[in-house]
Amino acid sequence: MTTSAESAPTEYDRNKGLDRIHPKAVQLLGDTFGIVMYESVLQPGDSVVWHEHPYHTVYVLEGGSLTVYFEDMEPQPFELPKGAALIQPPLGDMAVNTGETSVRLLTHDLYSLNP
Repeated sequence: MTTSAESAPTEYDRNKGLDRIHPKAVQLLGDTFGIVMYESVLQPGDSVVWHEHPYHTVYVLEGGSLTVYFEDMEPQPFELPKGAALIQPPLGDMAVNTGETSVRLLTHDLYSLNP
């Protein structure tokens, strides 16, 4: 497991795509110009296994409660309101929907931004 930008993935490996790791909750929407876009839907109690991102954006389509696990950190609870957006550096994480509603996210993995 890794969270550092220096050791984050710089090339997209389709076999490690989040849609292949967790197809129940993640759908690939596009893969072009070094940008991989997918939608994740986590029902209450669902989780997404450990995975790694390059630089990436997340947009909350349907909000709710997630607990996110990062390497060498305590679990981080997040309340994600609909319409919230963020951009993050390369990191690895896993997440659990700890709320009572589904959470729907649009994520862009930006391999084109890696050096």
